[in-house]
Amino acid sequence: MSGVVVKGVSRTFPGVRGGAPVQALSPVDLTVGQGDFVAILGPSGCGKSTLLRIVAGLDKPTTGTVTLEGKPVTEPGAERGMVFQSYTLFPWLTVAENIQFGPRERGVPAAERRDTAERLMAQVGLSFRGACSSARRLPALLRTTRRFCCWMSRSAPSTTRRAR
Repeated sequence: MSGVVVKGVSRTFPGVRGGAPVQALSPVDLTVGQGDFVAILGPSGCGKSTLLRIVAGLDKPTTGTVTLEGKPVTEPGAERGMVFQSYTLFPWLTVAENIQFGPRERGVPAAERRDTAERLMAQVGLSFRGACSSARRLPALLRTTRRFCCWMSRSAPSTTRRAR
């Protein structure tokens, strides 16, 4: 079964103060299978954030559907994570505490949270006591149970690549 299936998804926002509606995303089709890594690249304003917000369940499409493992995406869920362009760490927590935040809220035991945080930090080249900007991806990786995670770059060229 496919991981994420996007079929005919578009998004049009209503006009502001009597203005014309704005089409933020033209209809798009995309299938992301289990284990696939997909980067969504394009110029500012092309709909990357809008698509990711819809896949994350943070927004609803004007047309089309999004399914995850055959089930409709209608709201945010623990099986999906999204890394925002701006940092989303809690500044009063350490990197390790930020990584452990979601699992702590789900009731994961402290020893398991610490082991997982150490493993994830090592994967991105951080010591358990260290910190760097790449750490901002870790909380989303840890929140996701199926490890589906998206991030994007605003300054990327207008191309799409798919890798396995």
